[in-house]
Amino acid sequence: MLTFNLDKMLILGPSFFENYFYSTFMIMNHIFDDFKVSEGDIIVVKPYFENIIQKYSKVDDLLKDHEEIDTIVITGVGSSIFGTAALAKTVANVLMKPVAGIVSGYGSLDLIQEAVEGYYKIVQKTITSTLFNKQEIYVKGVKDSEVLIELLEKNSDRMKMLVGHSKGALSIANALFGLENKLIKIDRNIEIVTFSCPVHLPKSYKNIRQYLGFFDWFLGPVNKTADNEEYKIVYIAGHTTNMMIPYHMPVEYLLTTHNL
Repeated sequence: MLTFNLDKMLILGPSFFENYFYSTFMIMNHIFDDFKVSEGDIIVVKPYFENIIQKYSKVDDLLKDHEEIDTIVITGVGSSIFGTAALAKTVANVLMKPVAGIVSGYGSLDLIQEAVEGYYKIVQKTITSTLFNKQEIYVKGVKDSEVLIELLEKNSDRMKMLVGHSKGALSIANALFGLENKLIKIDRNIEIVTFSCPVHLPKSYKNIRQYLGFFDWFLGPVNKTADNEEYKIVYIAGHTTNMMIPYHMPVEYLLTTHNL
C-alpha cells in the first residue's frame, strides 16, 4: 500500500482537481494531527471554527474516540485527504456535528489508478451484471469500500447517513452490496445521499436521495449506474461541489431539503 508523508503534501497543498471539485478553502487553516496518510484512513472533521482534523488508521481506534460519529463521506477520483476533509467540513457545517471521511486516494498522484478502479472495476462490472445477469455484485479490493463495510458492521446501530460524491458514491454502493454478500444486516433506514454520480443500490434501502447536475455532461453520466427514475436532476449545477464556482452542486441546500 502506498503511504505518503503528509507534511510534504501539505506543502504542495490540494491538487487542481480537489480545488475545483471541493470547497478546500474551508480547511486551509485546519491542523492535521498526524503527518502520514494512507488510502483508507479515516479523518474526523468538526463543524465551523473547530479546526483540528484527527486521523485514524484503524476503525476500532476511531470508534473508541468517537462513538458519536453517525455520518460518513467519501469523495471521488483526484481527491486526497484535502478533498475528503473539505467535503466532510461542508457536511459537518450543515449537520452541526462531527463527520468522518474515508480518504479515497492521493489526489493527482494516483488519479489514473482511481479512475480505472472506479470505471472498470466497479461501473463496468455493475452494469454488465445488472443488465445481463440480473445480479447485484460486490467488487472486492476497493479500499474505501472495505473500510466502510467494517465501519458499518461495527457501528451500524449509530450510523444515520452516508454521503458520496462522484466515485465516492460508487464506493458506497459497492460497500452496501458487500454487506449483502456477507449477509451482514445493518439498519436499512440509514440515509444515503449521492452527488454527481447516481448509483444502483440494494433494493432493501429506501431512504435514498441521489442528484445529478444538468450541466454535468461527462463525469456523472459516464459513471452512473442508476436508472433515470432513481435520481433527480439539479438544473443549475455541474459536477463540482465547490461553492465558489458557478453552477456548483448545492450540497448544503440539498442536505437540508427534500424538495427539489
